[in-house]
Amino acid sequence: MIRAASANLNGWAAGNEHVRAQAFAAGGLDLVCAQELNASRFRALLASLGDGWWGVHSLTARKGLPATGSFWGVAVFVRTEAVVPDGAADVIGNPEDDSDTGLFWRRTIVAPIRTTVGAQCTVASIHVRPGAVVGEQKLQFLGRLGGWLSTAPRPLVLGVDTNSAGFYETNPKFWGTEDQVWGPQATHGLTDTWVRRGHGFSATHHLRNNTARFDQIWTSDNILVQAAEHHLSLAEDYGSDHALVTADLDWS
Repeated sequence: MIRAASANLNGWAAGNEHVRAQAFAAGGLDLVCAQELNASRFRALLASLGDGWWGVHSLTARKGLPATGSFWGVAVFVRTEAVVPDGAADVIGNPEDDSDTGLFWRRTIVAPIRTTVGAQCTVASIHVRPGAVVGEQKLQFLGRLGGWLSTAPRPLVLGVDTNSAGFYETNPKFWGTEDQVWGPQATHGLTDTWVRRGHGFSATHHLRNNTARFDQIWTSDNILVQAAEHHLSLAEDYGSDHALVTADLDWS
């Protein structure tokens, strides 16, 4: 069994990467799909996790990407006693497609992995920007993402920080399109681990007296989902306003 997590790591304070590392340990995590960390914070967290962890960040995933600067990105971390990299990581899309915002490549990362008993898998971490911020480009992002999810290698694990109806997305055009990717009728073949375990709505985010379920783990159907949980207190320990979301998975 592998414990996977989707973790929005916002709420950074100077030098507190060790708190995030402690939360990873306290949660018993083997695989983390992380969002909202820049390249320097990624390096600091990986160093704090120690020699027993490997990681890759979207801003440095392959040669030829633009300079990282202070841009936000996404990352994948694995605890190497349980999971190891199994090939080159990459991003979805090309920088020349959206050089002004980096929407397609700064906020996507895909990595082939395998368990230490040899079971192979592909893992992706993705951060969907709200249409209220990026406008029509969100629709392009979702179209490309849905196409990629439909054809991506299986088994597949996806950790995503997405949007929610009525929260940022007051324009029904944006949420209507997103519902095609994250809703119950999604055609790409992945399913939501929270739903697969029979859970109803549970907020992963609280802001301005409103609640939303932004943070999710989706898997292909050939992965067994043994448990799915939200960990508000662990996320609060490192200052995030997004719950740490976990799923216990087996694809052996």
